[in-house]
Amino acid sequence: MPLSPQEERALAALEEELHADDPAFAAVLASTPSARPSYLPSARTTLHVLSLLAALGALIAAGTLVGDRPMVLAVVTVALLVPWLVWVARSQRR
Repeated sequence: MPLSPQEERALAALEEELHADDPAFAAVLASTPSARPSYLPSARTTLHVLSLLAALGALIAAGTLVGDRPMVLAVVTVALLVPWLVWVARSQRR
């Protein structure tokens, strides 16, 4: 959400006041990279979600194909979701 013109002016005034009061601290803040907002998902998280959706789609397709054979559906479920869980767990450790 962008700042309003009044908020931008207030922020600029605060920045100027900080530079005037403590130039060394202002220089440290200016040289420090800003942190990524935590509410934005990383590329890895997006990849995990997309792969889970693909696995669930494959599961739904398998469920419609095998119909009344729950054992086959159980095997397909394990074959799709266990590797995904292992992959997510390993990538979270990095």
